[in-house]
Amino acid sequence: MIHPWYLGPQPEEMENIMELCLSKNNDEKVAKMLLLHTQKIEKKIPKTLFKIITRGLYLCLEQPSYQTSEFLCEICAAYEFQYKNKEAGKLSETLNIIYNNSYLAHYLVEKCNEIKEKNPKNGNQWFNIRICIMDIYTASKMIESFTRWNVFYGGATHAQNIGKILSIEGICNHSNEPDDLDHIKSYVESCDTIETIPKDKKYTLLGEKHTETNIDFATKLLDFCNEKCNGNEQVSLFIEKHPSNGIDFVQQNLTCNLQKSVSIQKFRCNYPKCDNVKVYDVDVRHVELGFLRYEFLCLDYDDQFQSLSYEFQEECINHLKSIGVIMM
Repeated sequence: MIHPWYLGPQPEEMENIMELCLSKNNDEKVAKMLLLHTQKIEKKIPKTLFKIITRGLYLCLEQPSYQTSEFLCEICAAYEFQYKNKEAGKLSETLNIIYNNSYLAHYLVEKCNEIKEKNPKNGNQWFNIRICIMDIYTASKMIESFTRWNVFYGGATHAQNIGKILSIEGICNHSNEPDDLDHIKSYVESCDTIETIPKDKKYTLLGEKHTETNIDFATKLLDFCNEKCNGNEQVSLFIEKHPSNGIDFVQQNLTCNLQKSVSIQKFRCNYPKCDNVKVYDVDVRHVELGFLRYEFLCLDYDDQFQSLSYEFQEECINHLKSIGVIMM
């Protein structure tokens, strides 16, 4: 099955091109190198994706601007990530999850219908598709967890979506019973606790606006983890962090480059490892869909690029919906 976003295997030369790209002084050279490479692999990547990338690269060469420089960096990073993550973009985890849980297949179809109604400008539909994939994965891992207490920390939209899945998946109640996180819940935009009936599983969903949460929240959540490490209760934490294969240095740097000022970065780059605290890095968007972030669809001021962007997003929605329908 070829997915509309799948770039396929990439050569080692992507590392060198990425280095040139990061220097910010070689946009024209990098654009020419990537254009030549993309043309060489035309038959190996989906047609619409090929057209988007080549149109963007022509704009980099013919009408260079801040936006084309951003596009160039995104494409460099996508190709380089694919080289270092051979399985990226194959949707492997998601396919396995919805094969084994028909409710999550239903959820995928429902979200595709919802996303289709959103404005596709500047990659908005693709942005929401990527959110959906992370949320399905996270909810699945929380349901499968063997610990009684399971805590999610990430964006507020993710927390809301995951809460919806967990509430419907099992026989659950929303709970207001006090617990060891009560003293820090006010730091984040939303906090919802869901308990199964009988009370064998508890889900706490801490949702934030990443740029607004006080850094003290991370400190206090790290304290909570260290206390659990030295106590008797086991807890699982599910963090909005990209899992690493150990060689994806560019992407991991983006994960931790603001940890002195951004709460979630401080937490996800410093959490303890012990038997009582199991931490899951659940932001699998890059693994499942490749490192084609929504920012690569940033050239909508060009009519041809915008038309291709809208076509690409529609193809992705229809593709995922058809998979969900089959798995229902």
